[in-house]
Amino acid sequence: MQQAEAQCQATGRKQRLFAHAAYRAGTWDRARSLIIKAGHNDPGPHPRFLVSNLPGEPDVLYDGRYCQRGQMENDINSSSWPCLRIAPAVTISCTTNCGCC
Repeated sequence: MQQAEAQCQATGRKQRLFAHAAYRAGTWDRARSLIIKAGHNDPGPHPRFLVSNLPGEPDVLYDGRYCQRGQMENDINSSSWPCLRIAPAVTISCTTNCGCC
């Protein structure tokens, strides 16, 4: 975080630095990859931590998987299609007769 903050102050632009480490919770049978995003912009630090079992570079996994999934959930939640405004764990089925399915 300190490196991201220093780079932000030096350049005046937001910074994003990535790293990864092995992490194993007490109940897990094996370690998983902990993806660390150290972000910093004008308002301040913006850290993110993501546990994954997918192989790959931390920045690619964060941007290519995690952010895309979050954007998809945001799109569904803000959808103008009533049948898509549901809890993420619920199976999609349209009963509104809105013409979207």
